[in-house]
Amino acid sequence: MLKDLKTAIAKNQTLSIQTKDGNILMGIPKKTGMSAVVKITNEEGVVYVPIADIQHVTRIIKFP
Repeated sequence: MLKDLKTAIAKNQTLSIQTKDGNILMGIPKKTGMSAVVKITNEEGVVYVPIADIQHVTRIIKFP
């Protein structure tokens, strides 16, 4: 999970994140100064998600 998250940040890829409470968030992850939190940016705004609350990560890779 952390490997996919780090790869998506490095390659500026869209993610789908499922949290432990069942919410699904989609957006582009960004690095934050806090190592335990991921910043997800999407069309609705910015959401900060604690890494401990993430259950599943899916990278969405666009093909040319």
